[in-house]
Amino acid sequence: MKFKYVLLVTVGLLGGVNDGFAQDSTDITTIEHKAATGDAQAQYNFGMIYYNGDKVPQDYPKAAEWFQKSAGQGNVAAQYHLGLLYEQGKGVSKDQVKAKELIEKAAAQGNVDAQLNLGLSYSKGKNKDYTKAKDWFEKAASQGNITAEYNLGLLYYNGNAVPKDKTKGKALIEKAANQNNVDAQTKMGDICKDEGILLMNSGRYKPADIANPQLRDKAMTELDEIESKIEPLRKKAKDWYEKAANQNGAEAQYKLADCYRHGIGVEKNKQLEEHWLQESAFHGYLEAEKEYASAVRDGDFGSKKAGVAIFFYEKAAKKGDGESQYELGYMYKYGLKRHSDGVDLPQDKVKAKEYFKQACINKYELACSQYKQMNNE
Repeated sequence: MKFKYVLLVTVGLLGGVNDGFAQDSTDITTIEHKAATGDAQAQYNFGMIYYNGDKVPQDYPKAAEWFQKSAGQGNVAAQYHLGLLYEQGKGVSKDQVKAKELIEKAAAQGNVDAQLNLGLSYSKGKNKDYTKAKDWFEKAASQGNITAEYNLGLLYYNGNAVPKDKTKGKALIEKAANQNNVDAQTKMGDICKDEGILLMNSGRYKPADIANPQLRDKAMTELDEIESKIEPLRKKAKDWYEKAANQNGAEAQYKLADCYRHGIGVEKNKQLEEHWLQESAFHGYLEAEKEYASAVRDGDFGSKKAGVAIFFYEKAAKKGDGESQYELGYMYKYGLKRHSDGVDLPQDKVKAKEYFKQACINKYELACSQYKQMNNE
């Protein structure tokens, strides 16, 4: 089983280490001396200095060396971090069996980060096992781990390994969201938005019934009642997205932009739509990269900006996105001129053909026909 690497520990969370312990070279020297004399906690702390590259060049082999010494003396956090290095092949030869053994050993001894790591591995890894994921999430959540609470909530909400219980799932997700977990806040936005859609589709009367004099009053009353319940849900969705967006949650920024575009829980606002779409694109959210590139190329937010469009399409294309590769191919095939940012994209059929080829490999059908056409020219 491939274990998903999750970097959960920062210097400020290290056992026995203060926030800024490595800011003074004297502190590092003291830790090194203690580590050299066989102090297991100091060995772990010294390994973390190299692991994080804190005031020293990052050095995974040295981190592995000190984690090994500490883990050999039973330091649980060192066992977990050594497992991560084996999982990733950093500083040591990649060894999934050894990684699993070390991470499970740490998790069984109550290391919350290891428990969360296992939960994520079993729920999102190649060989999913939701039952095991649930067990590890419950263990981590019982120690107050917010990410575990959120992921346990997802299992209940989606009915994975447990009977579907949206009420319990939502409660766990909301609990994590109220503790500023960005993913949970984004999911709460989705939940509120979806609940609004369900309400909208729940009425006995359809819009066509309004034309029927006998049903008109009943239909209008029901529609008013439904609308009065939907709007607060839309507002809640927007508010949750905004909370996550303000913490640089890229997916939430994209969805908040959509709220401003369509007036979901807020007045339509083109400026704020552009702002949040751009923020999401800068933070690497694929759909935002594509949409923002298309918008600035076509002038949806005012002036056309070829250079900006190319930048974001290239970001998305490097992730293997066929649509972006196709758009770049099309732009290079014909070129772009007279854009307000002063950037002209000269015609380049060699580049165009290569982008069409890559898009076709990534199963974007429109690109395949373009690639064949250019091959026959």
